[in-house]
Parts: sequence; structure tokens; C-alpha cells
Amino acid sequence: MKRYRPLLYIALIMVLAYFPVISFTFALKNDFFTQYFPQRFFIGEALRHGYFPLWNPYINYGIPVYADMNAGFWYPLTWLNALVSGYNAYSFTLEAFFHLLVSAFGMYWLTGLWKLKTPVRIIAAVSYACSGFHVGQLQHYNWITAAAWLPWCTRAMLDYYLTPSIKKIVAAILVFTLFITGSHPGMIIGGIYFFGMVTIAFFLEMKKEDGKVLWYAPLGKINAKALWYTPLVLATMILLAVSGMAWCYWELIPLFTRATPIEPGEILINAVDRHSFLSLLLPLTSATSSFDIALQNLYVGLAIFISAIAGVFMLKRIRTKYFLFIAVCFLFLASNLPGVGFLAEHLPLLGYVRLNSEFRIFGMLALIVFGAQALDQLYQRSAGLQTIFLIPGLISLVILLFRFDVLLPLSNEIREIDNKPGIRDFIRDLSFSKAFAIQSIFLILFCTGLYLALLKKKSWFIFFAVLDLVVATLLHLPFTGTGIRSTKDVQQLIAVSPGGFPTPSLASENSYIVSYPETDKVIGNWSMYSKKIGVKDWYPYPILLRGSEHYFEGDHPKLYESGTAFIFSPSGPANIRIIDFNPGLIRFEINLNQDATVVIKQNLYPGWETQVDGKSIHPDTAYTAFPAISLTKGPHMVAHEFRKPLVKILMLIYAVVFLLMLVYTIIASNTFSRNRS
Repeated sequence: MKRYRPLLYIALIMVLAYFPVISFTFALKNDFFTQYFPQRFFIGEALRHGYFPLWNPYINYGIPVYADMNAGFWYPLTWLNALVSGYNAYSFTLEAFFHLLVSAFGMYWLTGLWKLKTPVRIIAAVSYACSGFHVGQLQHYNWITAAAWLPWCTRAMLDYYLTPSIKKIVAAILVFTLFITGSHPGMIIGGIYFFGMVTIAFFLEMKKEDGKVLWYAPLGKINAKALWYTPLVLATMILLAVSGMAWCYWELIPLFTRATPIEPGEILINAVDRHSFLSLLLPLTSATSSFDIALQNLYVGLAIFISAIAGVFMLKRIRTKYFLFIAVCFLFLASNLPGVGFLAEHLPLLGYVRLNSEFRIFGMLALIVFGAQALDQLYQRSAGLQTIFLIPGLISLVILLFRFDVLLPLSNEIREIDNKPGIRDFIRDLSFSKAFAIQSIFLILFCTGLYLALLKKKSWFIFFAVLDLVVATLLHLPFTGTGIRSTKDVQQLIAVSPGGFPTPSLASENSYIVSYPETDKVIGNWSMYSKKIGVKDWYPYPILLRGSEHYFEGDHPKLYESGTAFIFSPSGPANIRIIDFNPGLIRFEINLNQDATVVIKQNLYPGWETQVDGKSIHPDTAYTAFPAISLTKGPHMVAHEFRKPLVKILMLIYAVVFLLMLVYTIIASNTFSRNRS
């Protein structure tokens, strides 16, 4: 039980740092509910009512769930949450917090590879899970899931390289599967480069003469020749494990609007601003950036960052020195510095990443690993090197003394906070110099505490290191993580959604769309929850099919404006009665007084099959996006069904393989623990 005590401490710290979230006092804002929740809500609803969630007919006239890179369809935890509780505001928030814990526990496990002291590993764990990336991207859920499994993948991969075995490769495939299936596509691209660089560093750190690994010196010798094929074996097995997802994404790409490279100039718009590198020491300055502040924060805590500086200039025996190089490379790729656009244009796949700021998580993880190794040495050294913790505080103090003119009006503003709408509005209105002044005061206090703790009572060092991270997290959550509504308020909106999948109305779209509540900024457009098919304008959901784009942006009149129903005939009125409906099936009777074309407002996509009076047909395309079925005069029975048996087979195979790997890894880990005991 003693070995799990540090994990309990980490969990308690995370509850404190993210208390506004975990207490449901404030709901996570922006993309968290407007972009990442709707499809998961649909998956939960479909499973609860006995349908396999292949097609969602409600988002912009329908999109494939299984190929939606935003939906988490192939991510096992999505299905677990959907089956156990169904998706609601509370369960989704708890799922997000769970991934913050996974992030922290993963970093604790990763740093254990180098036999670091337990207090250092706890600081590294909290530094990662309370980093500027996690706090900044908390609303971008599949960035957080990717970041959660990143340290696990790194540790599992290195474990496998060190002592290749079935147990090690299964564990590595398992966590890499979680990383890939839960990730934003840009994180997968970044991961290819990151894990490739770590693998190369692993080889470079080996002594050719005896196969001993320098940066894992306590772990002994390995067979150097075997290492040349182990990365290839691991990569091949991972690709096989996620091949089902890869096939579905490959099918989507030609029909997807974001399948072309980004212009180099556009990439730099969504990058870490140059002045935001100050957030490595002064995180509050990132909240004053003129760029998207969610993409700017680089903070990893004073203890780790200052130790990393010491490791560069003052410490010589750091086994993780290649991680510093990796950190610099990825922080550069995440920025708008000169040369980034050129690299994005010429290096494979980088040009497809719209928000290169997400690459900073790879740099921050590498920086924490390097900084933790340096901190571990500082823990064991005399007071001579420990004065480095005073230097940033002293520099900030000198700057504040020279800019005393900033402090006087700032003190007046602080005293007047009670008269302002709130602390968030107060900080948002701050100039860069005033934000710098406030953060410098915190920096001076925490640097002094860290120095005195190392000098006199090391047990207090972890307190100041963690307190620094908790304060920074709580200060930034209102900007990039939480909104003004409570989780209860958000759930009250979601709860209005009808249960099940009622038969769509054949009234004109505009007759019910006009009554939709205004929910776009809270949970997304109500068309995704109304269980009625129809939308006035394109709702900016990340997955947009090319046919839909042409429909919404074309010069032709929109069907909403013409007052047409979900199923209609452009030729004139038709007697239509829907016989059967579910998310992937529309069966209806129609009686025509003349030959006519019938249009169904569902986007065309591979997998739709149409039958008229029991005979398969290939419908034409109407309005650039929808199936147009030509019918003769008289009564007809029409069935329009979305069938993807291959996807179901791939999902079944994937689920069985994943569960077998999970069970095997748990049994193997328990056996290893018993043998070690």
C-alpha cells in the first residue's frame, strides 16, 4: 500500500488544482461542449436505445460517426462511458478530470525509469498535469486525451526497447492504441516525430562496445543488435492494432474539407507567440497575448524550469540530455518564429496541422523529464547550486524596482476589484507590464520559498513547488478552461433533448428551427440535440463533407428558405408517410400523381444503400449533397439505409484484441508485482 501513497498525494493535489471543475462549480467552456460533446452524446443515446452508432443524421444533415476524428468512436473510454452512464455534462466532466489524473500518473511512472527520488517524481507529475498545455487546452478534449497517454507511451516504448518481451510489447501496443484512438490528428503527426526522435536518442546513448545504455545505467546491459528491429516490430504491431480506425479515416479524407495542407502563413496564426515564451517563468503573461490565449501557455512550474536551466549550465551528469534537444525542437515547431513555416511546408505531414501550438506538449514533456533529472541532482547537492532558485526572483525584483511606476496604479486597481465584475475581468484588462508585475510578485515569493526549503528543510520544497503549480492553474482556469455557467446549468440544457430517436417531422424545416433555443455558445447548435433533421446554416463542426460545403456555400437557394421538409419532391406536393426510422435507416411510403424526383436531406456518403419497391438503385445527387430518387407515378416503398458491415467487423475485432491485451497486461503486471514482493 505504501507504494501507492504518492499516487494518492498526486490525486489530492489534482483535486485542489482543478477544484472549480471537479466540484462542478463551473462548467468547461467553448469547444469542450460545443465540439467534442455532441457526437459522444449521440453515441450514448444510440447504444442506450439499441443502435450501433455508425451515422449521425442530425449534424449538418448527417456525418459518419465512425470516421469522425472528433468523436472518439475508436477510443475505448468513449464506449465505456456511453455504456455505463451515458454522456451528460457531469460524466463528460469527470472523464476529462480522469485524463488529467492519467497525465499525472503517467509522468510519475515515466520519471521512475531513471530511479528519481519520490518527491521529484511527484513534482514532475503535477508539473505535467498542471502545465500550461493542460490548463490552456482543457476545452480541447482530444488534445487532453492525447497528452494523458503520451508519458505512458514513452515509458512503455523505452521499457520494450530495454528488455524486449511479449509482456512489454503488448503493454506498449495497448497504451499507443489509447493514445492514437483518443488523439487529435495533429497530435498523432507530432507523435510520429516525437517517438522517432526518442528512438534515435535511445540508439545514440548506447555504448557500441558492450550495449550498455548510458541514460538507463542502473538497468544494465541489453543486446544492441536486437534494438535495430524492435522499433520496426513495435510500429508494425501498433499500425495493425489501429488499422480499423485508419481505414475509416482514409475513406473520409477524399470527402473531407480539411484534407489539404495549410498555407504556411496560416499555420503561424495559431502558434505560440514569441513573447509567450515568457510564460515559462511568468504564466500570467500568456493571458495578455493578442493571439488565442489557449494556445500560448508554456508553464511547467518554477521548480522544473529552473532546475532545467541549472542542468544546461551547471550540471554535467544528466542521462536525459537528449530530451533537452527534443524539447527545444518541439517548442520551436509550436512557435511562430522564423523558419517554422518553411519546415511545415517541407517536412512530411506537418503542413496538415492547423494548430501547430499543440506540438508544445511534446516539448513540455521532454523539458519536464530533463528538468526532473536535474532537480534530482540538486536535491543531493550542497547549497552552492541551490542559489539558482534565487536568481529569477532577484531579476524580477530589480525589474519591479525600476518599474515602480507600474505598481502604484496597479495597487489601486487591486483595491477596487470588489467594484469590478470579477477577478477574471480585472486580469483580462491588465496590460502586459501589469500582468508581468503581478506574476513577478508570485515568482519572488515562490523562488524564495524553494531556495529556503532546499537550504534548510527539503521536505518543504515539494510544498512550494506544488503550491506554485496549483496557484498558476487556478489563476488560468477562468481564461482557458471554465466558463461562467455551472455544470448543472449546462446539464439542464442537455436534458431538454428528447429521448430516443423519434420519427422526423415532415413539416417544413423552418417551422421548427425558428423555435430552437440559442445554445450555440454553450453546447453547440440545438439541431444536434433536437432529434429533428434540419439546420438553418452550416454549424462550424470540425467534420464537414465537401458536398455539404458546396451546399451551404453555393449560390443556389437554401432548402430552409423554400420551406421544404426532411423528405420532399421538388416537382410538387407528394403524399409521404414514414414507416420506419432510426439513425441509419429511413423507410417511407410515397404516392405520386406524376413522375417525380424525391430528395432526402441526408448527406451522400459511401455506405448508403437505396431500394425502391425492393430493388436496389443508385440515386442521383441533388443540391450538391443529397440523394435524389427518381420515381414513376403511383405508390412506392422506399428504403434508404446506411450499411457498413465491414466497420462493424473491424470494431468487433478491435474490441476483442484490445480487451485481450488489457487482460493480459493486467495479469502480467500482477504476476510481476507478486514475484518482486
